Amino acid sequence: MAILLKLPFGTDLNIYQVFRHRKKAEHLLVLNDTLHLNIREGLHKKVFYKAQVDIMTLEVKRPHDTNHYGHNRMYELCKNYFFTKSRTIVRDLVAGCNTCKTSQSLKQKEPFMHVADTYRFEHIMIDLIDLKSYKTTNLGFFVEYLM
Repeated sequence: MAILLKLPFGTDLNIYQVFRHRKKAEHLLVLNDTLHLNIREGLHKKVFYKAQVDIMTLEVKRPHDTNHYGHNRMYELCKNYFFTKSRTIVRDLVAGCNTCKTSQSLKQKEPFMHVADTYRFEHIMIDLIDLKSYKTTNLGFFVEYLM
C-alpha cells in the first residue's frame, strides 16, 4: 500500500474523477512494491506513470539491446507493460540505435542513366518492370523519350 501513497495524484479531484479512480483501483494490484494492472485472470501488466519515463526507456532498451528488434516487434513486447507513450519511446529508441542504423538497407534508388545511341535507329533495350503502377501517370513519356 505504500506505493499507492507515492503516486502523483492531485487532491482537487471532482466526483467523476474519484469514481474513475475507485473503479480503476479495483483492477490494480501491488506485487513486490510494484504496481500492476490486472487485465484478466492471471495476466498482469507492470504499470509506469509519467514521472518514470527514464525507467520506461530502460525497460524497453534492455530487450532491444540484446536482439535489436524493429519498431513493430518492440511494440509487441511493450504490451506486457502499461504506460502511456510506448510508441514514441520505441520509435526514439530504435531510431537512435547505431547498430540498427548500420544494418538497415539504403532507401535510395540508383540515379537514372541516360542512354545515348551510337547510330540512327539503333535498338535499345530497357527494363520496364513495375511500369504498371505508373501507367496512369506515364502520359507517353517513355515513348516520346526513346523515339
